[in-house]
Amino acid sequence: MNAGDSTPVTPSRVPGGFTYRAPWHASPPGHWHDELARECSEQHCLFGVTARVVARRQDCDDFLFELFGSRAPGEFAVVHLVFGSRRESNPAFPGATVFSTFQDWVVRCMQPEADDWDETSPLR
Repeated sequence: MNAGDSTPVTPSRVPGGFTYRAPWHASPPGHWHDELARECSEQHCLFGVTARVVARRQDCDDFLFELFGSRAPGEFAVVHLVFGSRRESNPAFPGATVFSTFQDWVVRCMQPEADDWDETSPLR
């Protein structure tokens, strides 16, 4: 979400009642979209894209954003926010992986990370 924009009124593409697997959890609304907008340089793939956070990894600063609008490179993106003091000059930061659909994210990201978490995490 661009700073100063209002929350998108578009209904979420996350299936109702979806159950996340650890280490992913639903994220309450917040100002994470402001942090995303602040961090992205004009060359970043998410610069100027309207976004709303839907989930967060519990063990790091990875957030799942739902993307909206014609500038969106996909429907969802996992972004590793850096919480730096200024806009990133390198368009590789914040790190972002774009997913074409929510199901694409489930299959390529959440399930493999959750399986690894189940096998290796001392925080189970």
